[in-house]
Amino acid sequence: MDCAVNWWRTIALAFSIFSVLATAQLESASCAEGKRLIELWRESDGITVVALGDSITAGVGLREPQNECYASLVSSMLAKWLAPTRVRLITYGIPGATADVGLREIGSVLKYSPDLVLIQFGGNDSRLRRPIDEIKGNLIGMIKALREKSKTAILLIVPPFQTPAPNSPVAEAIREIGREAGVIVADFDKVLHECEHDFRGWFSPPPSHPGEYSHVLMAKELWNALLQLVGVEHSLDVHIGSGVTWVTEGSSIDIPVAVLNRSRKAMDVNMIVDHAGVWHNWLMTVDASSSAQPKLKVKPPIETSLRFVRERITAIARCGEDFDWDVKWATWTPAFYCDKGGMWLGERRIDGWLEFATNEHVVVGGNRWRGPDDLSFRLRLERSEDGEAINLNISVRDDVVVVKPTWDFKCLFSGDCVEVFVDHRPIHQQGKPFFSKDVTMIAIVPGSKSLRVASWYFDEVEPTFSPPSGRWVEAKLKSEFTASGYDVELTIPMSVFNGLPAVSFDVLVDDTDDRSGRKTQMAAFGWEDDFRNTSPFALLLLKRLKTLPRWRLTVN
Repeated sequence: MDCAVNWWRTIALAFSIFSVLATAQLESASCAEGKRLIELWRESDGITVVALGDSITAGVGLREPQNECYASLVSSMLAKWLAPTRVRLITYGIPGATADVGLREIGSVLKYSPDLVLIQFGGNDSRLRRPIDEIKGNLIGMIKALREKSKTAILLIVPPFQTPAPNSPVAEAIREIGREAGVIVADFDKVLHECEHDFRGWFSPPPSHPGEYSHVLMAKELWNALLQLVGVEHSLDVHIGSGVTWVTEGSSIDIPVAVLNRSRKAMDVNMIVDHAGVWHNWLMTVDASSSAQPKLKVKPPIETSLRFVRERITAIARCGEDFDWDVKWATWTPAFYCDKGGMWLGERRIDGWLEFATNEHVVVGGNRWRGPDDLSFRLRLERSEDGEAINLNISVRDDVVVVKPTWDFKCLFSGDCVEVFVDHRPIHQQGKPFFSKDVTMIAIVPGSKSLRVASWYFDEVEPTFSPPSGRWVEAKLKSEFTASGYDVELTIPMSVFNGLPAVSFDVLVDDTDDRSGRKTQMAAFGWEDDFRNTSPFALLLLKRLKTLPRWRLTVN
């Protein structure tokens, strides 16, 4: 098996997804009215966009909400489209807010003299079971006040709901308001349900919110609603290829960036791609009803750290007034191989243990970490003598070991714990930025002889920790206290992996020096969001290749 095989999605599949994103919710206002609006925006020195909503609008759950939130993405792309017209974004996200709170804040919104207002409420209303008529009255009241007291354009948003299908009563009520009030609707709920997503939903386990992957999908849906508002039928579609590949030392990888011309005439397209702050530019002619696919050449990071490296890719295509964009994240993680003879990082044999004793591996409580004696760990991977199992050995240094003997979600926060994550999906699915049922979380309490596997269900408030079952029933655990902390040996039968050539994994160590709660957390390769985003997991090869990869690259 070639370790550098690409699993990039085909252009046909990519653009079939775009056709889903581009579905219109209602008949737009007349094209002439929309064009008058965009002409007004272009003729002004600058416009103001106010995003009024709850925690989703505030970007809760994002590492960089000012760059990754749906409203930030759309406003930044609008600024590029309208340049030199400036676009000012006012993010008015109120975590926990319901629609009645939004109605009370309309006066404050109007003080900004907005040119466009985005209204996003309903999730907390549904959670608190507010009456539908009250929710509708609040949203209609916002629209009415904005129309009476300003000339602002309005877009109404259906937020994502934690339901198996996009048909929650509140979602349907917001769609109905859009139809009745003549307001264009950006249907985040429908888009997220239709695209690939976490099988547990968008808000489980708490305190989860939609991540950056979902915010890009929501931003694309909002962009399509914005085009509908201004009466522009775009002819360009842009898509950055997504997938997973393994990369050897010194190699480079070509990531396809495809542009589709939907029109009936050839277009001279200017494509600009920003990869981790480095700009690339292509000028090309794309034939009618055809596509072009320039390649973005990327090289592995120079860094020697074992932590993942994450790089943003932004692609923009323009031809006159036609404009489209896409955003993806490229994530580089280390690639290991182990057999009875030892462990390799790429082609380099590792003698002894992998050490995690520096601040870069502290992902929670960095300001409270007092050094390696406070919390650090090392790990070693090896194949069992008969070759039928993987042994994961973890040695933890911890000056105060607190054991919570009960098996529940609180054992991760109220006592010391080792968390092991294993992504044993098919190779082309590993590293996706969400969980499926073939991503397993294991919790290990110091000194325990039994491990627990987290069982996740849709809309589950907390995972259920149960003894191993199914493929995991033969997994074994040894854990002993030491003078400096505790040791763990986890034995995972190869049968768990069902013949896969590789899996992905990460190890997190939780430290609680008293019963007041988690103080610090360290991660071997990933981050504190391992429980919902698998892209930073390291690769573990289970079969020897002629040339061992040094990195795994995922683009999502």
